[in-house]
Amino acid sequence: MSQLSSGFSFLLVTMLCICITAEGVTQVFLQVERQNRLKTFKFEYGDSFEIRLYEDPSTWWEVTILDIKPERGEILFDIGTIKPEEIQAMRTFKQKNRGRGVFNATLQFGAGALLFSLADLAYGNSYNWGFMAGAGILVGAGALFKLISDQFYYRFDRRHRLRIIDLRFSVD
Repeated sequence: MSQLSSGFSFLLVTMLCICITAEGVTQVFLQVERQNRLKTFKFEYGDSFEIRLYEDPSTWWEVTILDIKPERGEILFDIGTIKPEEIQAMRTFKQKNRGRGVFNATLQFGAGALLFSLADLAYGNSYNWGFMAGAGILVGAGALFKLISDQFYYRFDRRHRLRIIDLRFSVD
């Protein structure tokens, strides 16, 4: 029994020493919060996304987080240092890629349907306009989904908030 407790205490002391001495880079991150929701979105060093600033609300800037300075309340991006209060809106590449993927899939289906219908017409069968209309509607729905998903972004207002979270602790 004493061997088990000494092994456990050695493991506990080792883990405690690792946790105290190692200050991880993921202890400081940006967090997007929505009012009355538990789900949050976290962004760490090296994450890329697009932001729109209050000083230039018509331009989206593609940025990468280089450093987060919670003491000064600043975020160092590859375009410069910005405070969270200066950011009007943000959108991630995941949101843009989802719409692009759906649109490409429906476009490929529409192109395949057109080629198979033309091949069927070349072999003397009648052209199936109903099938082509259905394929066209599907391609149009994919394009609409792409437009909608490209327009989705987080606006920082009463309902959404961007905060710098610092979970580091120091032992004095």
